Parts: sequence; structure tokens; C-alpha cells
Amino acid sequence: MSKQCPIVEYGAATSDDGTKNTEALHKAAAACAYNGGTVVVEGGEYNIGPLSFSGKGLFVEIKGGSALVAMSGPDKWPAGKNIVEFNKCDGCGLVGAGVVWGKGGRPPEGFDWYYLFDQNKLKNGRPLMLVVNDSTNFTLTGVTLLDSPAFNVKLVGVNGAEISHINIT
Repeated sequence: MSKQCPIVEYGAATSDDGTKNTEALHKAAAACAYNGGTVVVEGGEYNIGPLSFSGKGLFVEIKGGSALVAMSGPDKWPAGKNIVEFNKCDGCGLVGAGVVWGKGGRPPEGFDWYYLFDQNKLKNGRPLMLVVNDSTNFTLTGVTLLDSPAFNVKLVGVNGAEISHINIT
């Protein structure tokens, strides 16, 4: 069995502004990145900023009933950053029965990506939900991608990908 790295053991909390949770996910990933480990998201909704993963055999598993939630809308989201990225990853994946929620539209107010885009009033571009760059044998299975501010999945320079049983809403 691969090493399990629950994000709560690295400081994640469900009632947080996102900064702490983003750091906790990156710390958990660093502990699992080259060991064929799994970053485990479980126990509720975790606000996040942009996430970037790399390594060998790294999986991020979002358990059912749990979610990674974009912490801010267009006014505060870092320009040019996507919600979740896997870069130069070999045998990595995003799996589970949980949700990645991009909060792309209204409500709540402040997450007006679609509205501002339609009105040509966005200061910066919209983040994509999941981007996989320069990777091999990527797996995307079981997760729900909910309310992306722009495109849901973008694969660039990926050699081998298994995508199955995902829900894009």
C-alpha cells in the first residue's frame, strides 16, 4: 500500500481562508511526491488557492463528501494561476468520489467569473479547473469538477492518460 498523506496532518482545516490549506496540500504532496504516495482530502470542504503538484506516482484522492474549493473570485485570484495543476508528473492522478469546486459563477457574489467575462470586465483571465503539463500516465477518475471559471480539463504534452467516471457540472 502506498504512503497516505492526509492533509489534516499537515495543517489543513475546513474553516480557513485557503492559504493554510494550500500550504498543507503542498506539504502533504512533498511528503508523498516521489514515494508513490497519496495526498488524502477527507472530512469536509477545504478552501484553496492555486495548487501545483509534481513528482512520481503522486495521487491526490478527494474522498466522498469532501471538496477542494477555490478560495476567491476574480478580484483576489492570482493572475495566470489555475485551480489545480500537475506538472512533470509521472504516474500521477486526481481520483476519488469528492469534488473540486471552482466557484465560477453566481452566487455567491464575488465569484462572478462568468458574469464579468460576459460583460468584458475581467481584469485577468479565468483560471482553468485542472491542467496537466508535460506528464506521463496521468489518471483522472471518479471526481466531480463543479463550476469551473473556464475550461475544466486541459492536457498539454501528456503521454498516456486514463480519464473515466468523472462528472463535469
